[in-house]
Amino acid sequence: MTTDDRFSNLSPTETTTTVASLRRRFGEPFNQLREADVESANVVSTGGVPLLDEVATTAAYLGTVNAALQLAKQGNFPKVPAAVIGVEQPPSVVAGPTAGVDETLNRLGTEAGGLFETLSNIPHTDWGRTAHMADRPGHATIDEMAKQAIRYAVGAIRRINDAADAVLP
Repeated sequence: MTTDDRFSNLSPTETTTTVASLRRRFGEPFNQLREADVESANVVSTGGVPLLDEVATTAAYLGTVNAALQLAKQGNFPKVPAAVIGVEQPPSVVAGPTAGVDETLNRLGTEAGGLFETLSNIPHTDWGRTAHMADRPGHATIDEMAKQAIRYAVGAIRRINDAADAVLP
């Protein structure tokens, strides 16, 4: 896992606050596209996938991380999916046709809200609790899993913003 990034030194409060801002931050480029009458379904992110797929994949990823954190906060070295840590680009977890903009952003808001609630209810002293990876050797702390979630989400926001900027007048 990368440790020399801008997220590595965030406190639990800062990490939780960043999660709380995700729905708004994902929505901003879509609002700009709407105002400019640009159909977001036709825009591809700088990651090479449709914008809504970026959002839907991030929503699913946040849900996966939230489930892993629910296990990790219980202690006793639970096993969590390796996809929650140490990946720059989680495998696509989007299945079936993508929903509309509002529905997809609302799903992201729901998943980010759930992750926010989970993180808010973990005492800062427990952020060092460790979980083992279920499908490969290794382990991660609650702190590492939470930071990886925001690291990935902010990367997706950056790709979406870059794509929106490229097509906006």
